[in-house]
Amino acid sequence: YTARTSRSRCRKAQKSSINDCFWWKMTVLRWIWKDINLIIFPNLNPDGLDHNSRNNYNNVDLNRDFIKKSQYETREFNNFLSKFDFVGGVNLHSGAIVVCHQPDSISDAVANKDLVQKSKELATQYCKADPFMIENCSVSSAKNGIIGGREWYPAYGTLDETMMIEHGIPTICVELEESKYNMRNVDDRTSALVRFLND
Repeated sequence: YTARTSRSRCRKAQKSSINDCFWWKMTVLRWIWKDINLIIFPNLNPDGLDHNSRNNYNNVDLNRDFIKKSQYETREFNNFLSKFDFVGGVNLHSGAIVVCHQPDSISDAVANKDLVQKSKELATQYCKADPFMIENCSVSSAKNGIIGGREWYPAYGTLDETMMIEHGIPTICVELEESKYNMRNVDDRTSALVRFLND
């Protein structure tokens, strides 16, 4: 489903728990892979989606707030991440056609080298499952459709970075579409995501 809600709904949600909030409800697909629980958050920023913006109702860019956790959405998502033992994460974005491995801003000297390597392997595995990313990559400095987040542009406080640094989850960011707010390629990428998960 598409998770959208109004600003008043988001304000009310700040008084409830993550499981009670309409747009935070997750879809758990237990029947597709016997030993994997796939948890999908359709949208972490419904206000931003409704207004073609990266910012939430409080005018804060949530994808720079996951480490600071100054907003309800980023605090609750971090709390959720700490409740499960995740083996990996895929963050779907728009704004380019490329697959980013982590880290986004920290130096390799500080980063957990095993997690960085796993993130690079996930990016390679994703591109093998989705040749579209290699053939249509829009980032000239990427190699075979893949680039390091920090190499593309350093960004502090991203969802991907907090998943890796604070929760030890190797994560990739798949930029699906050059248009920032027009996700035309999402449906076409669904079968590739299934192939990636099966591998």
